Parts: sequence; C-alpha cells; structure tokens
Amino acid sequence: MGMVHDRTYFRWPEHWFGFAALAGLVLANVAVSLLVALNFLLGSALINDNDMGPEVIRRPLVRVITEALYDAIPETTKQAGTQWLGELRDSPTGQYLLHMHFGEKLDYQSWVLWHIEDGDIFHTAVKLFVVYHSLWIFLFMFMHLARHTYRPQGQPGDAREGWYFALGAALLTQLLLGAFVIKYSFSYDFAELFFSSALLYLLYIQRWWLYLACFLLACLTKETVIFSVFFFAIWGFSRVPKRSYLLLLAVQMVLYAAVRLGLAAYYEHTDGFLYTNRSMLVMQWMMYYGYDNVMTIIGTLLLLAYRWQEKPLLWRMALWMLVPNFFAYLIIGNGPEYRAFYWSMPSMILLASHTIMQVLNLHKKTPEVMDPRRLH
Repeated sequence: MGMVHDRTYFRWPEHWFGFAALAGLVLANVAVSLLVALNFLLGSALINDNDMGPEVIRRPLVRVITEALYDAIPETTKQAGTQWLGELRDSPTGQYLLHMHFGEKLDYQSWVLWHIEDGDIFHTAVKLFVVYHSLWIFLFMFMHLARHTYRPQGQPGDAREGWYFALGAALLTQLLLGAFVIKYSFSYDFAELFFSSALLYLLYIQRWWLYLACFLLACLTKETVIFSVFFFAIWGFSRVPKRSYLLLLAVQMVLYAAVRLGLAAYYEHTDGFLYTNRSMLVMQWMMYYGYDNVMTIIGTLLLLAYRWQEKPLLWRMALWMLVPNFFAYLIIGNGPEYRAFYWSMPSMILLASHTIMQVLNLHKKTPEVMDPRRLH
C-alpha cells in the first residue's frame, strides 16, 4: 500500500492480468502518440508560426528552442538530412500521405509546398521533432499530476491503481488530441498543455520557486497562463498563509505584465491587430450547432459531473479556469478552434477519466473519498 505523496513507486502486479493491462496501456499510449504526431504533421503544423500574425509571433518559447536546436546541428548533417527527407517526400508513401490529407488543394496551398521544399524541409523536420518531444514531455507531466493527485493527500491507496489511472488518462488525452490537432495546430500547443499541468501540480504541492520559474516560461509560451493566476487566487486563498498568498499573487501579476508588455514592445513592428473582437463570429458559429453538438456537450458535462463529490477537490476546483477560458473564447476565439480550451483541458480530462473508472467499477471507494469535508 502506498500514499499519495510518499516515495512509493510502482510495483509490478502479482497477477498476469495486471501486467497485461499495464503493457497494453503503455503500447496504446505509444501507438496513439505516433498517430497524434502524424495528424500534427498532416495538419496545420506545417504553417510557419512567424507568418501567423501578431498574436502568434508573441508566443516565442518553442520557436526559440527550435532555432537554437537547428543552429546547433552541423551543416553536413543538415545537408544529409535534407537529401533523405526529400527522398522520403518524393516517395510513393510520402506523396500518398500528402495527397490523402490535402487532396486537390495541395496544388495551390503554397504554404504547404514551401515548407517541404528542399530549402526548408530540414528546418520543418526540426520543428516537428521539438513538437513531438514536447508532446511526450506533456504526457509525462500529466501522468505525474494524475498519479499524485488521484487520491487526497494522506489518503492510503494502491500505488498500482494510481499508475493505471495515469496511463488511462494519458491515453484518453491523446485520443482527444488526435481530433484537435488534425485541423488547427501550432508548435506551442503541447507546451501550453505541459505548463498547464505543471503549474497545477506545483501549486498543489506548494513548490513556489519552481512554480514561479515554470510560470515565467509559460508566459513566453502563451498568454493563457493568466488563467493559472485566476486559479491561484481561488485555490490559495484559504490554503496559503496570507502574506505569502498576497506576495505570490503580486509576483505572478508583475511577471505576466512584464513579459507580455516586453514581447509586445519587442515585436511592435508586426503588422496587424494584436487581438480582434470575434464575439459575433463565435456566436454565429454556435448558432449552427446541431443535435450532435448538443449531445456532445451533454455527454461531456455528464463525464465531468458524475458522482461529483467523490472526485479529488483539486480537479473540481481547477474547473474554475474554464470560466475565464470560456469568456476569452467568446470574445477573441475562433468558432471551430476548440484548442482555445487547452489550458483547461488537463483538469477536464482528469475528471472525465475518474468518471470512466467509476463506471467501469475500477475505482476503490473509501470513506475519505466519499466525504468531501475530509479531502483537505
């Protein structure tokens, strides 16, 4: 038996079924991550983030990492890689994959062809390498968050159960991501998911120096990190000493303002509006929702709310981030671009995964879990 925050690690299941289930989950995670990467490759990830307007260019972290890695590669390796990638692109398999996704549009979508030409194909491959590894870094962080917050602090539980839950939640995440990235994708998407999960976990264990360092990097990734400030204000109000609470809240606000204003000044030459009010376009998009959309929303709500009081308090309260996230989507979002909710996604996936385990009768109920007053 283990505890949530002790040093107990996974122990191999004694029964062959447990081992088979674990192996199956690991293989499924690897397979689905490869499919997600393929979707990302065939989706809009080939678009150069530098060409996507003022709001995208002000999200530089992943782009800076990509450029640093590209500059560190020897020229001979770049030349050999360019030749190999060109042959792969021109092979029957490469052409089939490209035409399978783009079809007739491939002939006139110049942004696709430009990024897989010989002069740029190796740089595109480096970017996709960074993106794919950021996917795995996010998944490991998400599994760490899931495993260590699956039961309340001090609540006894089987260490294997936490591992099974973490792997199952990671698999569900990738199944959803496969649908998200096929149409709308940017190089910083998985980094955004990583920082959302990392900040949620570091807030929970109150490792403040790591939290602030992670927060600073998240500010360089995407402005949606402001939702974590909102959640800190709610979660920390009754859990962090008042002096530390006010100091940490002020530091986050100062860091956020300094980074975002600094990026705005640095990229002031960028043409176009930083943000535009798209509320009418979003509302118009929502007016076309059909029966299937309504049933999807109802199904999602049921997955989140089923036996609500038995779910860990951290996950339930983290759902508050969905409130400002939703209003931001209504005002400056793009109707079909649901990746706007990435920052709120980790808590939603955890709640839905918990429901699935309960429905499948894989969740071991205890008096502490049943009584929300004893969660903290």
